[in-house]
Amino acid sequence: MRKPNRYLILSLLLVIQMMIGGHYAWSIFSGELIAKHGFTAALSQVAYSVYHICFALAFLFGGRVLEKFGPRFTVLAGGAIFGLGYFLAGVFPLSVYSLALCLGVLGGTGSGFCYITPIATAQKWFEDKRAVATGATVAFFAFGAVLISFTAERLLSQGLALPAIFRILGIVYFVVIILCALFLKNPAGYKSHDEPMPLAAIIKDRNIIAMTVTMFAGLFAGLMVISSLKNIGVSRNIELAGFAVMFISAFNGAGRLLWGWIIQKIGEELSITISFAAQALVLFTSIYWVSGLMTFFVFAGLVGLMYACTLVAFASNVSRVYGVKHLTTIYGYMFLTNGAAGLSGPIIAGLSKDLTGSYDAAIITAAVVCAASLAVFKGMYREVKSVHNVTNVLNVCNVNRNRYRSPPGELRYKRYKLYSAMPDEVWHD
Repeated sequence: MRKPNRYLILSLLLVIQMMIGGHYAWSIFSGELIAKHGFTAALSQVAYSVYHICFALAFLFGGRVLEKFGPRFTVLAGGAIFGLGYFLAGVFPLSVYSLALCLGVLGGTGSGFCYITPIATAQKWFEDKRAVATGATVAFFAFGAVLISFTAERLLSQGLALPAIFRILGIVYFVVIILCALFLKNPAGYKSHDEPMPLAAIIKDRNIIAMTVTMFAGLFAGLMVISSLKNIGVSRNIELAGFAVMFISAFNGAGRLLWGWIIQKIGEELSITISFAAQALVLFTSIYWVSGLMTFFVFAGLVGLMYACTLVAFASNVSRVYGVKHLTTIYGYMFLTNGAAGLSGPIIAGLSKDLTGSYDAAIITAAVVCAASLAVFKGMYREVKSVHNVTNVLNVCNVNRNRYRSPPGELRYKRYKLYSAMPDEVWHD
């Protein structure tokens, strides 16, 4: 049998990411809902927030489905649900509830199943280029928003109604994702892990806690700005503000490729420090220097560029330290912060506009959250040597493997002790 070309597999994974990444263009749709369908700024973000909650939950569950059934089945299921959600959003009358159900629940669930697959599968095929593979897969997720924002703006300018656009997108998403999924597979010889890191150990790991808190802040700030970017520009009387959506998406996508390369050179910890410090500075000072179209584009590009690091650095670091076989479990739990950030960020932005007449309060809040999380990260995180799997942990901790194979009743306790009691020589400052 002919050996699959790993670059062909990667290409299919990138196309899938581009399809589901169109949701980053939500500010185009939310602006239309406010302008022509009577939505308030806060209500226009409800579907987007529900989407991110379901996205995070499906990401976690989808990781387990992926390990059990493989990438083909996982993407087939996710693509069908995702495409159906968009199509039904164009069938039912536009309302907060219909959009929350179709784009939020169905769209978020399908997207979560699809999103975990390219990240994990690319790392399995490119273990020698882990950070670059991660950067490429998450980059095309952002590039999808460039394509969809441009397409949506053109269709809206030609008078096409929003429900018709949703129906068209639903059909395209369904067909393209399903076709790509048919050719996906794991590398020959890959075996799923049978000893996942227990949750009790995950929540006791200080590094995972530090990464989770910081990851929430990065997602919070990024999703807040992305979901309301066009509306932020309109509130500042900036013409052509909608084109900034393509700008932030392009920098978000290109930034993920760039950060993948940077991480290979300087490591995840320093990359996180640089990006979060810069993000806090850009957000806090933006209320003073963003006043025209060009400065607004610069603001959008910088926010997208720094946000990009969040989606690359943490996934890469989890794989480096704990191994790609534990990525879907550990990063799946960490990614639940995407739901919290997707719920709080866009809604806070909308409330800021409804209550104060501007988005400045929300933007300053995002800056403070980024700065505070960076302080937590620097205070808690300790650089760790790679501990890729249960075997390596056993070797490091000098635990007898036969003793580890305990009766089922004792297994959970022994796993917890194993992971939470790593000796000091594993860590180095």
